[in-house]
Amino acid sequence: MVIGLWGELQLIQELSSRGISIGADIWNGPIKSAQDFQGRNIAVEVKTMAADGSDVVNISSEAQLDDNSRNALFLTVFRIERNDANGISLPEMVEKTVAELSAQQKGRFYAALLCLGYSPDDAALYNKGYLLQEKQIYQVKAGFPRLLRSDLPQGVVGIKYQISLRSCVSFLSDLDFMISTIKEYEYEQS
Repeated sequence: MVIGLWGELQLIQELSSRGISIGADIWNGPIKSAQDFQGRNIAVEVKTMAADGSDVVNISSEAQLDDNSRNALFLTVFRIERNDANGISLPEMVEKTVAELSAQQKGRFYAALLCLGYSPDDAALYNKGYLLQEKQIYQVKAGFPRLLRSDLPQGVVGIKYQISLRSCVSFLSDLDFMISTIKEYEYEQS
């Protein structure tokens, strides 16, 4: 849970640094929605894994990579490395994220953290540091390896599966494209 939250906060910060102020507003990871970030027209699913780990990501449902009701869906994979000496701890990530939020966003943000069981009062418990080693962004669209509810036989539910990222290379995108897509569909800017 800690590294997953760390990755989601990393994305909020990256969006904010690129002029996307709604990152915290569309963050739905704590309420267990289909994707971690859901705007009106776009969604982003975040997976965070060890830098030296496998190239397989876990998909928790047939809805997680479903772009049916969205103009765009992205899968963002952060590879991080444990580094207590130079890394950023979860409480430090929370503080950095809060520093970028408006007063109105802060209330919702802290409530979302509480949904995950994280309280700033427990910051001393989260003393492990992490460094971002790699970021991969995939555009999830037709042909992306995934299972969709519309493809499943009637009565099949609760699907969990894994995807090899090696099979997704042709869907690689980048932060610039994701940012421009968010601006286009959420801010209606071209």
